[in-house]
Amino acid sequence: MAKITAGSLAIDCPDPKALATFYAKLLGVEMRGEDAFVTPEGLEIWFQPVENYQAPTWPTQERGQQIHLDFATDDFDAAVALAESLGARRAPDQGDHGWVVMLDPAGHPFCFVQHRDEVDGDRRLVREGGPSITLRGTYIDCPDHRALADFYVGLLGGQVIVEPDDEYVVMVTETGRPLGFQKVEGYQAPAWPTQERGQQMHFDFTVDDMDAAQAHAIDLGAKLVDDGQESFHVFLDPAGHPFCLCRSGE
Repeated sequence: MAKITAGSLAIDCPDPKALATFYAKLLGVEMRGEDAFVTPEGLEIWFQPVENYQAPTWPTQERGQQIHLDFATDDFDAAVALAESLGARRAPDQGDHGWVVMLDPAGHPFCFVQHRDEVDGDRRLVREGGPSITLRGTYIDCPDHRALADFYVGLLGGQVIVEPDDEYVVMVTETGRPLGFQKVEGYQAPAWPTQERGQQMHFDFTVDDMDAAQAHAIDLGAKLVDDGQESFHVFLDPAGHPFCLCRSGE
């Protein structure tokens, strides 16, 4: 069987350098070039310019958020103040749920959640003179969180670490990275490649055998939508989110 590894996360935006700088400063990490960085946990995040980019319309599904990041912190007030100083703003609809929803400078929602040792382990990044902010994980919107978790466990290996409730399930990949799935009422899939309901973010997964990896993804329920590039092929997962399988070393 082909080995499929959780490689990188790409975030759509109108200005890659500006948004990469925002998140790098938020996490306190060094940039890699002008539009990418690697988190302390080893996840590469890069930023993709999109013509006629349109921000999500969270919390509506007109242009749903599709995917969002959760950051754990020990100090909500300090984390929010830092994010706002870098160009983020509080989302208008907060609710009463124990976390803070923010919008980054390109309009992507992200959350500050309470740091928990049993979930975040020793991944906490402590910075002198500032709040600790750690990437908790990536959450994917979908109509059936249990089914989509099963798909990604089958694709990437790993296991479920937070059992499903009515809204969430969380898995951890074999590389140790959390990946969550969030049930959304009235969910509408991305309209990739158009910006009608843009993909917002997508994963690039590294493979050692494209043919075998492609067959495996399709067997699990993915749909091949673009195999015209030698170095990567584009698929839709069972909820309609685009992702790429990329040849090792490409």
